[in-house]
Amino acid sequence: MEFRQAMTQTLAKMMQEDEKICILDADLAKPNGTTPLYEQFPNRCFDVGIAEANMIGIAAGLSAYGYKPIAFTFAPFATRRVCDQIAVSVAYAKQNVKIVGTDPGITAELNGGTHMSFEDVAVLRSIPNMIIYDAVDDIQLSQAIEQIMKLDTPVYIRMPRKSAQPVFDKNYKFHLFKADIIEEGTDVTIIATGIMVAEAKKAVELLKKDGINAELISANVIKPLDEKTILESIKKTKHVVTCENHNLIGGLYSAVAELVCQKYPLNIYGIGIQDRFGQVGKYNDLLKEYQMTPQDIYNIVNLIKLRSDMTIVYEKDYIKNFKDSGYRSYHVIIKYPINSIAGSKEILCEIQIRTLAMNFWATIEHSLKYKYEHYIPETLAVRLRRAADAAFLLDQEMSEIREDIMKAQVMYQAKSVTLKDVLKKIQELYNLGEISSALKYQRRLDKIDSERDIDEIVALKEEIDYILEDFKTHRIEK
Repeated sequence: MEFRQAMTQTLAKMMQEDEKICILDADLAKPNGTTPLYEQFPNRCFDVGIAEANMIGIAAGLSAYGYKPIAFTFAPFATRRVCDQIAVSVAYAKQNVKIVGTDPGITAELNGGTHMSFEDVAVLRSIPNMIIYDAVDDIQLSQAIEQIMKLDTPVYIRMPRKSAQPVFDKNYKFHLFKADIIEEGTDVTIIATGIMVAEAKKAVELLKKDGINAELISANVIKPLDEKTILESIKKTKHVVTCENHNLIGGLYSAVAELVCQKYPLNIYGIGIQDRFGQVGKYNDLLKEYQMTPQDIYNIVNLIKLRSDMTIVYEKDYIKNFKDSGYRSYHVIIKYPINSIAGSKEILCEIQIRTLAMNFWATIEHSLKYKYEHYIPETLAVRLRRAADAAFLLDQEMSEIREDIMKAQVMYQAKSVTLKDVLKKIQELYNLGEISSALKYQRRLDKIDSERDIDEIVALKEEIDYILEDFKTHRIEK
């Protein structure tokens, strides 16, 4: 069942029992699936038009008079567009307003970057008195709405509109402020939310094939977290990976990191959006684009487990936070055990990760530091900063065209194979005595090849295939 169907059916049942529940939409009743409620409860459903801020203000007013409003719109409009209204009129005023943000993150698909909310959780996590729930599947959502509508507090409900991969069965019992342990394990804790629970579940199965026993937790409510369940798990496994359909900044990863830093410090790895805007694409393609697939989760966890021989002590990101000199690199200090005649001991090592371009720059810069005893003349320092910026731009450009280069390589290989096939078939025409046809196709091939048109080469191949088949058929008949 689609999320919006599960939502509407549950609300219809509750609205029959509670006359205080009312619905608000911002010109999106049909896509959000609330139209049947307008037909059934015309006096308690209000479409305010494309005026989301007004919708939240009206909802706050209805709440002040004892009603239980639930406002629907797309996730970016339900959060960043109406942030001030939520902060002041709802959360600060402690009004009982429920806000449904539909198609969060990559589930917006073909609506594109402007409608793709990677920051909605971060926006609302920063506002006091807000509860944030991220729906996993339709079965969970139906139970969640029943419990959420009974709360006298603001709640943000994050849900796709259409169907998602099922995670829970009909025997499932939902508890709003309790995380669900989907799979028990001892080697690593995977904490997922929303649609990423299903993806993480696939990753758990991949990990089993390598003998890694992962514990999977569904953090249904991101604010407040079920701290008890999460801490008990990570104290057992000592490794944590989070998975979310959201920017790693301010979302589930940040929430878990804040908890862990305070209560049980250790390294955390996150699967989610890496500080990027959205773009047009289908769900599965977007999962790959933003590295949110089960395989991506699997790869990170495997890296953690494979390097049990060392302990990370300190990390310094000079790529995002580059030095005044322009230096860009990623430094990791590790503890590494070595065996000597005196026995085993741990030593501190530093790993520096940088591009070839930046490594060339660093070599020059370090040499100049030694020459000038760490006091490089300002004119030379300025030139070094310009060179560092140029190296960084070169790295960016090469990264951005990498995919085009890979596509070009594939295209070249395809063209090369097709050319060989066409030449082979032209030779067959010569062998069959069809000299004039062979010469004709050879001239056409020379012209097409000079224009580098792969589609024309493929079309020529298909035409020669047809001619050859025709010649061979007629010979057999004769």
